[in-house]
Amino acid sequence: MLHFKQYAAFGETTLDTLGVTRQGIQKLTMDNEKLTMVWVTTFRLRSVQVM
Repeated sequence: MLHFKQYAAFGETTLDTLGVTRQGIQKLTMDNEKLTMVWVTTFRLRSVQVM
Protein backbone atom coordinates (compact mmCIF):
# COMPACT_ATOMS: atom_id res chain seq x y z
CA MET A 1 0.00 0.00 0.00
CA LEU A 2 2.83 2.38 0.92
CA HIS A 3 4.59 1.48 -2.33
CA PHE A 4 1.45 2.28 -4.32
CA LYS A 5 1.13 5.68 -2.63
CA GLN A 6 4.75 6.48 -3.44
CA TYR A 7 4.19 5.40 -7.03
CA ALA A 8 1.02 7.51 -7.32
CA ALA A 9 2.88 10.55 -5.97
CA PHE A 10 5.68 9.92 -8.46
CA GLY A 11 3.14 9.63 -11.29
CA GLU A 12 1.52 12.93 -10.34
CA THR A 13 4.90 14.63 -10.18
CA THR A 14 5.81 13.20 -13.58
CA LEU A 15 2.52 14.42 -15.06
CA ASP A 16 3.09 17.88 -13.58
CA THR A 17 6.59 17.98 -15.01
CA LEU A 18 5.37 16.86 -18.43
CA GLY A 19 2.53 19.38 -18.30
CA VAL A 20 4.90 22.21 -17.48
CA THR A 21 7.30 21.04 -20.19
CA ARG A 22 4.48 20.78 -22.73
CA GLN A 23 3.31 24.32 -21.89
CA GLY A 24 6.89 25.53 -22.15
CA ILE A 25 7.29 23.91 -25.57
CA GLN A 26 3.99 25.41 -26.78
CA LYS A 27 5.07 28.85 -25.59
CA LEU A 28 8.46 28.47 -27.26
CA THR A 29 6.79 27.38 -30.49
CA MET A 30 4.42 30.37 -30.39
CA ASP A 31 7.31 32.75 -29.68
CA ASN A 32 9.32 31.21 -32.53
CA GLU A 33 6.39 31.64 -34.94
CA LYS A 34 6.09 35.32 -33.97
CA LEU A 35 9.84 35.82 -34.35
CA THR A 36 9.79 34.05 -37.73
CA MET A 37 6.88 36.21 -38.94
CA VAL A 38 8.68 39.37 -37.84
CA TRP A 39 11.91 38.22 -39.49
CA VAL A 40 10.16 37.29 -42.76
CA THR A 41 8.30 40.62 -42.82
CA THR A 42 11.52 42.54 -42.18
CA PHE A 43 13.33 40.51 -44.84
CA ARG A 44 10.58 41.21 -47.41
CA LEU A 45 10.67 44.93 -46.65
CA ARG A 46 14.45 44.95 -47.11
CA SER A 47 14.15 43.10 -50.42
CA VAL A 48 11.64 45.66 -51.69
CA GLN A 49 13.86 48.56 -50.61
CA VAL A 50 16.89 47.04 -52.35
CA MET A 51 14.95 46.71 -55.62
